[in-house]
Amino acid sequence: MNDALKAIFERSSIRQYRSEQIKDEELDILVKAALSSPSTRNSQPWHITVVQKREVQNRINEIINPQRDLFYGAPTAIIISYTTDTAENGYFARIDCGILIENIAIAAKSMGLGSVILGMSHQALDDIKRRQIEELLCFEEGYHFAIAIAVGYPETQNQPHTVDENKVTYIR
Repeated sequence: MNDALKAIFERSSIRQYRSEQIKDEELDILVKAALSSPSTRNSQPWHITVVQKREVQNRINEIINPQRDLFYGAPTAIIISYTTDTAENGYFARIDCGILIENIAIAAKSMGLGSVILGMSHQALDDIKRRQIEELLCFEEGYHFAIAIAVGYPETQNQPHTVDENKVTYIR
């Protein structure tokens, strides 16, 4: 089995991390994997914000849900924002950001890093919270929160989720 398929089949969501920060070289590869993602008409509607300051992660937690650590203690959070400045971006931008996040998750697994795609979506944030987050993360004008991923060295390993072959219909 090739390395790409191995990373896909063995990946699982990690929710416990060592406090040690990932290496700059690893971060550079994750960003390159993200930027290599396909997008609708090559529109690249995204902007990547890397948060490695715990104080900023803590502030996001305070704004969204002070009762929990939305980043599960991961030392690196990668926040993706998107623009809807063109017609094709309006509908497809969030799909393109989802593809980008998956590239990061698979790249992280292939390098021995853990990750968890974070479900705090822009629909879950009211207008006031969304504006606070966008300001805190210095989003570019016209960009909005799309999705995020926490990355770090895993404290624990999880088994990949069970594959449900009944979710497939073949029409041949």
